[in-house]
Amino acid sequence: MSPMTAPPSGNASRPGADRPGFFFLACPDSKIIQGKVQELMKQYAPAEAGGGLLGASATGFDRRSYWAEEGLPPQFWEDLTLQSLTGRAKCIVVRHAEKLLAADWKALVPALAGFKEHAFPIFCLESAWQRNQPKPPAQLTKQKFWTLAQDRGWYWQSPGITRNKMAAVLEREARRRSVAFAPGALQFLAESLPLDAAAITAEMDKLAVAAQAVEGDGQGVIDTALARETAYAPDIDIFGFIQALQKGTASVAVWRQVFADRLGGEGMLFPLLSLLTREARLLWQIDAGETQGIRLPMSVMRAKESLARRLGRTRIAVLFDLAMEAEYGVKSGERKPEQALERLVAGMAALFADDTATGRGPTGPAQPRRGGPPRQRP
Repeated sequence: MSPMTAPPSGNASRPGADRPGFFFLACPDSKIIQGKVQELMKQYAPAEAGGGLLGASATGFDRRSYWAEEGLPPQFWEDLTLQSLTGRAKCIVVRHAEKLLAADWKALVPALAGFKEHAFPIFCLESAWQRNQPKPPAQLTKQKFWTLAQDRGWYWQSPGITRNKMAAVLEREARRRSVAFAPGALQFLAESLPLDAAAITAEMDKLAVAAQAVEGDGQGVIDTALARETAYAPDIDIFGFIQALQKGTASVAVWRQVFADRLGGEGMLFPLLSLLTREARLLWQIDAGETQGIRLPMSVMRAKESLARRLGRTRIAVLFDLAMEAEYGVKSGERKPEQALERLVAGMAALFADDTATGRGPTGPAQPRRGGPPRQRP
């Protein structure tokens, strides 16, 4: 079973057997949700479905999808209450069901009161979990059909991909693509990739193609250099942020909000730290004159060379300190991801606060954090 798909439900031994009247899925990862919907459609496909009718899916259901933020149109209610002219059963999927209005849940009470052979509704609750638990809408939990779903096992939930399971997920994805990880590469990717099945799939596809191209025999190895070279990066201009801080043109409040809006949680904090470390490493190499292996457009290279000269090795080294402090704070449980992000931005702002016209900054590295591991220079 692919880690990008949901685990089997196990409550039907053959297609069409004991099909639930409806089903609820709770998972913040849209790709995993889609995989689970496909599994349920296959598992509970009508036994007599043989395909061949226009518009019918390969599983025997005619799939109809609706988005809760767009409201439930008249066609939804027709699909739910009326049999189609072809007689083909419909799987009615409501995405982002947590966004349905209280009136919608109340209106569903009579529609879900009895089993309908012609309709199999699936409601997808895709909001972020709170305290490691899904948070269904209050109006939903008040409905009898919600209690019925819980009692009969017509409900499935998953937190999605978690950081402590990331390495196992990546190893399974690598085996599916006939590639392997060199020492260090797996750990780097497990800590830097976002907790998102679609992003992991895309990243592993890219890494597998690159690794197999290097080997040339279809059997590739993803080493640390390749993992770092093609590393996933959020849509954040970390170089622009550092440059603006050094010049004194950055609004710390604005950048803090940008980071918070685009990163939102532990799943994206670590990619930011990876991006910051990568940028600091580039500046360190440029400052040391080790530019042979750096491939950048000339204009970008010149901008980085200028920034590296203005920062100097001391302050570049402090960037590593700040990234390590943020990582340790989250992994040790001392700080929440948003607290680590706040401290990181504040630390970077303080690093350049006493810049002068000559570009000279602090003369020493950041003070060691209490309880943290010893710092290491690149």
